[in-house]
Amino acid sequence: MSIVMKAIFFKYRNAKEDVLKGVSITMEQGDIIAILGDSGSGKSTILRLIAGLEMPYKGSITINNRVIVNERTFIPPEKREVGMVFQDYALFPHMTVEKNVQFGLGKMSRKEKTYKVNTVLGLVGLDHYGKRYPHELSGGQQQRVALARALAPMPNLLLLDEPFSNLDAGLKEGIRNQLKAIFKKTNLTSIFVTHDREDALAIADKVILLSDGKVIKSGIPNSVIY
Repeated sequence: MSIVMKAIFFKYRNAKEDVLKGVSITMEQGDIIAILGDSGSGKSTILRLIAGLEMPYKGSITINNRVIVNERTFIPPEKREVGMVFQDYALFPHMTVEKNVQFGLGKMSRKEKTYKVNTVLGLVGLDHYGKRYPHELSGGQQQRVALARALAPMPNLLLLDEPFSNLDAGLKEGIRNQLKAIFKKTNLTSIFVTHDREDALAIADKVILLSDGKVIKSGIPNSVIY
């Protein structure tokens, strides 16, 4: 499963200049890609474009040789088979863990939904937390619930926006290791954005360094970061 972003240009409404200026990215099945850059460099915008939450005014994005957006085509978000974990996790506070994970599974039987929920909660190490509510969980556990919810529909691609920014320093190392293990176990292609070089070094197979809306360097983590 390949993803190709080719010469993407994007500008927010009423903005004076482009946020992305000819960004091109290629990734293959199972790749873990970190997009590294300072605040305002355009990192999160890339995720929003891939997810279908924004539309570029120039360039194309292809997933599995299927054009999902260009000057003539726009595939809506729900038909892209892309999962996204937002920076604030976006869990529903009035729903239990299992109900949060079920959300978005669509027209499945109750038995199928139960199986999916149990499978992904087991994958993220929260087998016995289904009846709890988000406020009863730690930050790291909430992140894993958000991850389980994104994984449940079995997306082709998983996007994560600053996945470690809300975690205490003491939790980060363990959560990084858990996430990497889950990605490798499922062979899931994933992209995460971060401003922290240590995040990129710990998890990514490839790092893309973004500055002022342009890719200035890409490659294996050590070659890009050092």
